Amino acid sequence: MDPRNEAALAMKRDNEKFAADQLGHVPSEAAVNSLPDLQNEKTEAGTLLQDGKLLWEMDKLTEAEAKLKKALELDPQNYAAAYYLSLVHEARNKVATSRRDSDAQRSIVEVGESWAIPDTRARLPVPNPMVHTNLIYTSKGRQAIASKLDSIRLNSVQYDGVALSDVVRSLASQAKALDPAKQGINFILDGTNITSLPITIQPALTNVTMAEVLDAITNGADKPIKYSLDDNAVFFSLKTDADLERLFVRNFKVDPNVFLSNLRKQTGLADTNAGEEVNILRKVFSDAGVDLQSPKNIFFQDKTGVLLVRATKEDLEIVGTVLQALNYSPPEVNIRAEFIEISQNENNIFLGTITNGMTSAVAASSNPPDVFPGSFSSSSSVIRADQTAKFQGILAPAQASAVMSALKSNPNAVKLAAPNVTTLSGRQAQIQITDIMTIVKGINPFALTPPGITSTNKNDPAPYLLEQMSFGITLDVVPHVSTDGYRIHLSVIPKITAFLGYDKPATNVTTYVNGKKQTTVPPLPHFHSSQITNEAVVWDGQTLVLGGFVSEESSKVKSKTPLLGDVPLLGRAFRNESTTTTKKRVLVFITPMIIDAAGNRIHTDEDMPFAKDAIPVQPK
Repeated sequence: MDPRNEAALAMKRDNEKFAADQLGHVPSEAAVNSLPDLQNEKTEAGTLLQDGKLLWEMDKLTEAEAKLKKALELDPQNYAAAYYLSLVHEARNKVATSRRDSDAQRSIVEVGESWAIPDTRARLPVPNPMVHTNLIYTSKGRQAIASKLDSIRLNSVQYDGVALSDVVRSLASQAKALDPAKQGINFILDGTNITSLPITIQPALTNVTMAEVLDAITNGADKPIKYSLDDNAVFFSLKTDADLERLFVRNFKVDPNVFLSNLRKQTGLADTNAGEEVNILRKVFSDAGVDLQSPKNIFFQDKTGVLLVRATKEDLEIVGTVLQALNYSPPEVNIRAEFIEISQNENNIFLGTITNGMTSAVAASSNPPDVFPGSFSSSSSVIRADQTAKFQGILAPAQASAVMSALKSNPNAVKLAAPNVTTLSGRQAQIQITDIMTIVKGINPFALTPPGITSTNKNDPAPYLLEQMSFGITLDVVPHVSTDGYRIHLSVIPKITAFLGYDKPATNVTTYVNGKKQTTVPPLPHFHSSQITNEAVVWDGQTLVLGGFVSEESSKVKSKTPLLGDVPLLGRAFRNESTTTTKKRVLVFITPMIIDAAGNRIHTDEDMPFAKDAIPVQPK
């Protein structure tokens, strides 16, 4: 108010001095204003610390780690949060270590199991899915029991007046021991009147299935007994008149296409008589000893393949057997063929390194013992090109791969074709890889006598006969899958045809075109054909190798002396024309594989019931 007031001015100077003396000793105003926010962050960090601690105690490590990290972001000097975060990391490390050790142990077990020798051979014979495609489906339990009865084989069976209950107990024990699943078969006796029934089988039966043993028991019992298959057991009971007349309904499922096709082949049923299937089936079953007249009955739905039969249990068993025969579908076989051409000037052909004792090949009767695929004196298979016509061989997959690799690296070996075709067992398949050429085959007979033939264009080819012919590779093969489902009998006829050109005729012939006489050169076409007919038995996936083909190529070479060769008449003495024929040997590799409807192999290498260096017995 009063700028000259000395007291006020002195007080102002004292205040300014005091403020100057306080600089650096008190917090700034901004810092003082931020105290509430800092206190809130401290409080929030403390809350996050307590949350993380609680989650750590509840083994929620991931959530606890997130809370504690957030607390340290808000309060980096929070030693408690850092301590509990280290405990979380330690716990997670223990979990990861335990998981790693568990994975390592599991991997070791998997490696050990993969190196273990498969017990496929120990469990043979096993039901082959391909062979049993004609099984009639009724229920899963009944199908499982029927499969076990057919697959479990007993070395010796002999009983001398043994009670049926003891016989059944013995069979149940043997079935459980021989069942690969170690579940065995359940047996049930109907009532007490057959438990003590004496059973005698003399002399001993050897190498018989469980189903054959049950048939022998029921056929040789003192009283008429029978057995039937339920969903969970084999049921023994007495045969009675009332039981013979008791009717049951059973549902059979078949492949409608396969079933009707075989039924038509068996009975001559035409496609137009589709409504007559039931009457035809009645006759088929009647021929098998089952009369399905009223009150027995039969119903068939051809769209879904469902067959309902109302008959006695004995009749139903016969019906199932007949349907199984009519529902058979032959397996599919994929045939892969490879034709390899080898130059005749190649003296020796290296066919890969094949260890002695691993050579699954048989030599033809004319094949020398030191020529592939006969016996070896070394670990390498080498043949001479002129000897490829003298052998046949069977190679395991590994050996076939080695041979093909060796041929692929040979510059003088050329793959002509590698076709494949799929067919049914017992059905012929043909592979053709040919070129169609128009060949002058001869003189038209009408041109040999006047007035001859009429030509609108008066060209020289008018007197000739033309024909289109196919030249190249043809392979006819018929595979037959054996009943064991592993062996394949092959009947193969590979054939190679080629057109080599025209031979020079000895004389010309006189022909007439449009009434005019002329001299015509008669065509003499030259063809070459090589064909082999062979039969062999191979395991599924093995390769049949055939030699004996000679492929010929003919080429004309014209040469002349420059200038002089172009002089009319005189130039003939300075021109030359020659025909060169090149011969080449051809090897044929044929590999059959049994496949399913999707084109996948039925058997893997581990499933094959033979040594990798073995071949089946060959036909004589």
